[in-house]
Amino acid sequence: MFLKVLAIFLICVIPTLSLTFTIEPKRKTCFYEQLEASTNAHVDFQVVKGGDLMVSFRITDPIGRNTYTKIQFSTGTYNFRTNTEGIYSFCFDNSRSSFHQKEVTFNFESHKAGELKKKVEKSDFANYTDKKGEISGKQAAIELAGFLELLGEKVTEVHTLQTYLKAREKANRDTTESTNSRILWWSLFSTLLIVVGSITQIYYLKSIFMKRRSRI
Repeated sequence: MFLKVLAIFLICVIPTLSLTFTIEPKRKTCFYEQLEASTNAHVDFQVVKGGDLMVSFRITDPIGRNTYTKIQFSTGTYNFRTNTEGIYSFCFDNSRSSFHQKEVTFNFESHKAGELKKKVEKSDFANYTDKKGEISGKQAAIELAGFLELLGEKVTEVHTLQTYLKAREKANRDTTESTNSRILWWSLFSTLLIVVGSITQIYYLKSIFMKRRSRI
């Protein structure tokens, strides 16, 4: 019995979509998702690499209305509940950048409210009654469904946080590597400049002494 309930929970854990992609300069990239009405959804994104780390983000419902818009930001988080069934678009716009492509991490999660509760109530567990008749399977199923939904949300929150931390780690690592590379090239350029300057001074002083000697 427990294994059946656990299987229902694993099937109904909030599905999560995680993507990392690049957007070329002056381009827009969109993703589309079919959602039912009364679906709870969560989106978050972060620009981890490229130029000023800024993009614009827009969510459009099946009717064409803008559900959410964020212009020129490096991070964004938004929770919403759908009112209309259909295809929702999630678009990232890099048209304001003329030269830099952007690398973006994007997470999307959705679940229909009460879906897990309905599945648990339809399971064999809802018809279970102990030998003494003291435990109602239906009541226990409702309580279990609430607990599993809460557990699923917490698991999803942990996954979202892990994804965010990985993106931040990658962004910080890229920044560190870029800084180290610039320091290395600047050090090499400074060293070369010093060597060239020293050689120039030596030849200049040598030419002065040679001219004086020729006059004598």
